[in-house]
Amino acid sequence: MQQKPMVTTNRSRGRVRAAAGGLLVMLLGAGCTSTLPVRAVRYDVSVRLDPAAHSLEGTTTVALAPVRAATGGPAAVELELHPDLEIDRVEVTGARLRSRSADPADQGEHPVPLPTRHRLIVDGVSGEMQVTMAYHGELAQDVDAGEKEGQIHNFAMSAHIGPEGVYLEESGRWYPRPAFDDDTDPAMKLADYTLVVDPIEGFEMVAGLERRPDPADDRLHWSSPFPLDGLVLLGGPLQRWTRQHGDVTLHAVLNPAKEMVARDILDASAEYLDKYQPLVGPYPFSEFTVLEAFFSSGFAFPTCTQIVGSQLTPRKQYRRHGYIDHELLHNWWGNGIFVDPQDGNWCEAFASYGGNYYGYVLEGDPEGARKQRRNQSNFLSAVKPEDDKPLGTFGQEEGAGRGIAYSKGAAVLHMLERRIGHDAFFAALRRLTRERMGSHINWSHIQDAFETEAGQDLDWFFKQWVRSGGAPRLELLEAEWTPGSDEVVVTISQGDTDFELDVPLRLFYGRRAVEVVVAVDEPVDRVVLACEPAGLTAVELDPDYHVFRKLKLTEVMPTSAMTRRAKKLTIVVPAGELAGPYQRVVDSFRKAVAGTEDKPKADGEVAVVSAVELNAEQLRGGSVLIVGDAARHEAVSALLVRAGCPVTWNDAGFAVQGSTYAAPGEAVFFTLHHPDDAAQGVTVYYGNSEAALANAGVLTFYPNSLLVFDTPPEDTAVPRHGMPAGHTFRTNVVRRMDFESHDRIEL
Repeated sequence: MQQKPMVTTNRSRGRVRAAAGGLLVMLLGAGCTSTLPVRAVRYDVSVRLDPAAHSLEGTTTVALAPVRAATGGPAAVELELHPDLEIDRVEVTGARLRSRSADPADQGEHPVPLPTRHRLIVDGVSGEMQVTMAYHGELAQDVDAGEKEGQIHNFAMSAHIGPEGVYLEESGRWYPRPAFDDDTDPAMKLADYTLVVDPIEGFEMVAGLERRPDPADDRLHWSSPFPLDGLVLLGGPLQRWTRQHGDVTLHAVLNPAKEMVARDILDASAEYLDKYQPLVGPYPFSEFTVLEAFFSSGFAFPTCTQIVGSQLTPRKQYRRHGYIDHELLHNWWGNGIFVDPQDGNWCEAFASYGGNYYGYVLEGDPEGARKQRRNQSNFLSAVKPEDDKPLGTFGQEEGAGRGIAYSKGAAVLHMLERRIGHDAFFAALRRLTRERMGSHINWSHIQDAFETEAGQDLDWFFKQWVRSGGAPRLELLEAEWTPGSDEVVVTISQGDTDFELDVPLRLFYGRRAVEVVVAVDEPVDRVVLACEPAGLTAVELDPDYHVFRKLKLTEVMPTSAMTRRAKKLTIVVPAGELAGPYQRVVDSFRKAVAGTEDKPKADGEVAVVSAVELNAEQLRGGSVLIVGDAARHEAVSALLVRAGCPVTWNDAGFAVQGSTYAAPGEAVFFTLHHPDDAAQGVTVYYGNSEAALANAGVLTFYPNSLLVFDTPPEDTAVPRHGMPAGHTFRTNVVRRMDFESHDRIEL
């Protein structure tokens, strides 16, 4: 898992999908055809699952209401269903069924199967009609095929039933649902749901609804507290732990061997509810469930989330900000208040701000919050110009990517909170909870709420940070001060932008620092600041990263991502056969730069050089990856010394700033700016033994400049789909370092 904010996804609404077809009742008159739009107002779904046979038997009744008065003539109703589900029976009440037919979709290369359209010809439509379908089939996916190296979500999953678990989400069309046009009013897609499921021996089941036990029926019952826009059913050979916390029932549904973890997850969930409800308003559901997933997942649904089991361990990764707190917040943002698909997906920005970033603020960890802000600007500094798209386009076709949604989204909300103040900011969030729960909203609705609570026009802010791409590249050009003067003149550039900014500066008087904030709204601004008449020694620009911006090359914190983004990469390997973990790292970096044989990158160049054949010239003109004992080579050592490397090697192992690491299970992974080109990275991976390299497959998830790992000798692997055999998640990080350089002028 990434140690930066978990790139988790609101699976129901985090990705706005383009839907095929139209939700129409087509009235077929003599010599003419007219259309009558309808909406589904209620779904009653009942299913029986057999995990061993991958099978589903279901019956669904969907109530359809005409949007305008029907004429009573012949009509065509189209419903979608998974292509592997076969219809056994169709009944219609409120109209007469005349005929039905099926139109299978061309599946092509789609990772998620496209549904079959079932066309019903009915007449006598005069008001609400109910269509009941009984159906059956096998739903099985190749789970491992959807697991991708470097990706923490298996986006190919949509409809799977198996002994390892059940995953049935909205895109899997595991129950019949009318088709929708892309421009359909999103309110037309909201409906009430009831779900009944036959118990499965040895399985626990969770739905994206609220549980409604029926004393007279041993089946599992759920229903929606307000109209939702989809239905999900999850489960597996798991055990349930439950706790009541105020008005909310908390559940942890995990592997039976994880009782201590389950109870701590219940504690964490209760703590998050206590922290967030005063800020954003009452929790919108009666329960919250954390379920252990059987594939790479961090998906949120109404009332629940599922997280891959490798993160639900006694090491408590799930308590890191961006995990359970992020998923819980999606029950306000995305699964309680819905994303208007006609505008950008705003909900990941809100969940990332509240969990991934503000979680540090809530626990009184200002340094953790600062690092999040720093990482956000580091991310932006690496985004290609063509990918630096407006935040408000995330979720739209050809819109902004996930990094913009999460990192920029959280940063923009932080700047908004600083601009209008803490009280007005969270009052706006509570207003949204109070007034918009159960409805679709867009960025304009959000802007209205903040303007109302702040009592000021924020159109400029939303145009600048949400509706426009790009960001300033701030730089101190000059600082002029004469001893004895009570003014210092600072010249600040923001590159080719003219954003309206509140830029923090830090004035140093020896070791003492004073914070000031200056207004900047021109590409180059000359600002006069009051200062003390004696002792001013330096001026620093926004060292706490309150302004989301593109950093200068020397300010960008080096991480392995810098090396992996190279156009030219030299990989230096030790003589002899390369150990398997080192080879995995080499292959990963080679793929990142040059692509694969099937999908090569035209502009990527990779050279693999043995240390015994290396010369200093080969280490120039691009990024460098060094693995194993190649780090001890004379030319490599010279390069590292010029780059200011804090790591040295000795007979016992390696040392970091004088601290020696000699145990067989210890390894170091770090990246420096190339001394000849700050845009290039020099990355080193070295272990005292092959056993120390147990987490080679997840190195790129760490956002730090340097990490020292320790793998205990008695380690036991934790299985995970898509990870190399023998991979372990018990490797400990025993030291982290971040190599920062701030924009500073000495006086």
